Amino acid sequence: MTAPTDETPTPAKWPRARLELPSAYVAPRSELEARVTRIWETVLWVAPIGVNDDFFDLGGESIHAFAVIGRVERDFAVALKARDLFSCATTAAMAAVIHQRSCESGGTQSVQQIGRSASASGGCHAEPETEPETEPQKGTRCR
Repeated sequence: MTAPTDETPTPAKWPRARLELPSAYVAPRSELEARVTRIWETVLWVAPIGVNDDFFDLGGESIHAFAVIGRVERDFAVALKARDLFSCATTAAMAAVIHQRSCESGGTQSVQQIGRSASASGGCHAEPETEPETEPQKGTRCR
């Protein structure tokens, strides 16, 4: 099997449809969740992926984890480690961590600016102490 390119594959190229999972499909609720979900779909070659679907239930393995982390770091300019994927194994949780780390690095980026700014430095590598919340509404500033 050939690894997917950086471009989102067309449906004709998808080798796998969404598996039977314990969680019902929930579509991305924000631009940030949608972008994270597209990264996962491209790396895992599974579509559609819901925001509550577990990375490992979708067939994610260590090689996929490093590919996801690399693309998230490139696209959002935030630092992630492999353990982040274990503690944030859904796209909703990962989107919340991306938002949190972006806020920690600059403090003033809106959700719409995340991923568009190459100047964000990442920063925190600590695992979230509580279950990540979904991101603030569009245009809300970091707390």
